Amino acid sequence: MTPEESVAALAARLAIPERERDEAFALQVERRIDIEMAERAAAAARRETLFVELAAAAALLFAGRQLLASGTDAARVVLPLLEAVSGPAMLIATLALLLVLLAADLPGRTRHG
Repeated sequence: MTPEESVAALAARLAIPERERDEAFALQVERRIDIEMAERAAAAARRETLFVELAAAAALLFAGRQLLASGTDAARVVLPLLEAVSGPAMLIATLALLLVLLAADLPGRTRHG
């Protein structure tokens, strides 16, 4: 018996017989993959929506402060809280939240650790 034949015989003896495909298990795995992909897409959509809302809020705050600075009475009726909030403070808060959201998308970070 040549070494190749003995290796082939040993491999045949130790080989695990191939099992039939477990359709129920395969369906569970495919369903779980679909669920995880949907969760990731939903999280990305939430982050995008939050970013758009923050940008819109920052633009509104800036516009409101500009209206207040120009002496428009309508701005004092519509945006009374803007006098207490500084524009740079809102910009810094918006940028900090944006950095946190972007850091969540960095490669290598997982939801579980």
